[in-house]
Amino acid sequence: MKKKLRIVVDIGMVLLLPLLMAYSLVGEAAHEYLGIGMFLLFIVHHILNLAWWKHLLRGRYTPFRILGAAVNLALAVIMLAYFLALHYRSTTRPQPPMNKIEPHQTLLRANSIRGRAPTASLLCCVQAIRGRAL
Repeated sequence: MKKKLRIVVDIGMVLLLPLLMAYSLVGEAAHEYLGIGMFLLFIVHHILNLAWWKHLLRGRYTPFRILGAAVNLALAVIMLAYFLALHYRSTTRPQPPMNKIEPHQTLLRANSIRGRAPTASLLCCVQAIRGRAL
């Protein structure tokens, strides 16, 4: 039963990752909910694989095991740091509405917030300079 749950959690994470990367297709609200789901699956994954953490310092370390452990530890640290950084950013620095920023900031903001391609961002910048609503 535990093995099946591990497989379901891993498949869920694999399916959520492309959806999270397709921010412009799924929208902001869906992206945030999918991110919460990914975080929860990440936690469940590590709870289900707690034995790996317990046995990390046991046994003989071959070069292959060293490489595998280093990659796994790096991924765990990066994911936790990423989730913490996103939480910190979302709680400490609210983004101003699009109509309250300067035209020269529009290109950067459109790329980072809306997930648009650079040509679409350039169009946003031109529209902001002309005074049109975005």
